[in-house]
Amino acid sequence: MLPISYGFAFQWGFFNFIVGAPIVLLFLLSAFKYAENPSLRTGLWLTFFAYTLLLIHLLVAAFGCGLAFLYVIASKSQWKQKLLTGLPFISPLPVVIIYLFVWVSSGGQANSEGTWGLSIYRPIEFLASAVGLRPTRTNAAIGLLIFALPFLLGARLTDSRPRQAVFVAYLLWMMFGPNYILGNFFTYNRFALFGLPMLFVVITKPSSTEHSARYDTLLRSLFFIFPVALIISFCFRFSSFDDESKGYRDIETKMQPHKRMLGLIHNNQSSVFNLPMYLHFASWYQAEHSGAADFSFSQFGLLVRYRPDAAVAISSKFAWHPESFDWNLNKGWLYDYFLVRNESDISAHVFRTAECPVKYVAHSGSWWLYETELGDANDPLSCAAKRIAENQLK
Repeated sequence: MLPISYGFAFQWGFFNFIVGAPIVLLFLLSAFKYAENPSLRTGLWLTFFAYTLLLIHLLVAAFGCGLAFLYVIASKSQWKQKLLTGLPFISPLPVVIIYLFVWVSSGGQANSEGTWGLSIYRPIEFLASAVGLRPTRTNAAIGLLIFALPFLLGARLTDSRPRQAVFVAYLLWMMFGPNYILGNFFTYNRFALFGLPMLFVVITKPSSTEHSARYDTLLRSLFFIFPVALIISFCFRFSSFDDESKGYRDIETKMQPHKRMLGLIHNNQSSVFNLPMYLHFASWYQAEHSGAADFSFSQFGLLVRYRPDAAVAISSKFAWHPESFDWNLNKGWLYDYFLVRNESDISAHVFRTAECPVKYVAHSGSWWLYETELGDANDPLSCAAKRIAENQLK
């Protein structure tokens, strides 16, 4: 299972989701055992567990509680018993409804546009997302081999109806679930992380094997060699990315803490991953130097957010179009630093309409750092005065 842990969700950096993954698997294991032999004590414990999942990640909680409730409903007991047994898993529903109502009512990212992302290539995307970001044939083939190994060793599908229901529900979600919903991108994609655990839910060990001992030894060795080889390849790739992004580490030593930065990532592609891995790289300043960096996910209306009257002139789409930067429209005087990623120095073009000097600070590789010279706050024409006036208007 280790290679699966470094697939789509990990490489996109869905930190809370990844942290919640092993916890929700423990929750499901406990829920399945509880469904077979329910008790009041275990039910109360699982109720508390379900609410804890909400604190980790809403999608993780919905995944765990939904599958647990389905497991109970698919059992052969009476409906009254099913509903009583399933209460711990639907008890967080009122909280979720209230949260979603507030989230949608607040507007912002929850009401922005996005695509569902249905495609005939979903099966390939599912297999590929288990081991990487890109839905390539190579990644899909690796994913297929990982999922096929248990069956090559003689594993068979279980005849347990609740377990079958859980697996089918998971497959339906992966095939038809939304890419974007209520402001959340890559919604179904990240659940590829649970592909192998869900497969283990629905397979059972055969009573006897029809294969030779040599065949079984070969396949069992693949169970060890293949994951180790994948993890080693991941290590080399991440090491290469670390070398590629070294330029940022070189110039971040020039950044003072508690300032405000604007990222102008003109070249957001990584040659290691062939993906826009540098799109939100300026956020490292916010994370490591206690400053503010735009674009910021605080604009999405999350638990930590800008005040409604905060001086923000950068939209959520700006990160994709840094060439659209305009000093007056985007209020360049609000920023102490500008972090640019480009192969050559384009400061003369970027800051051509700047109303105050923007000086060069440092350069390393594709990274360029510039600092705004605000001037004297007592001078009404200075950028310092404009910043003060801007903040007073808010």
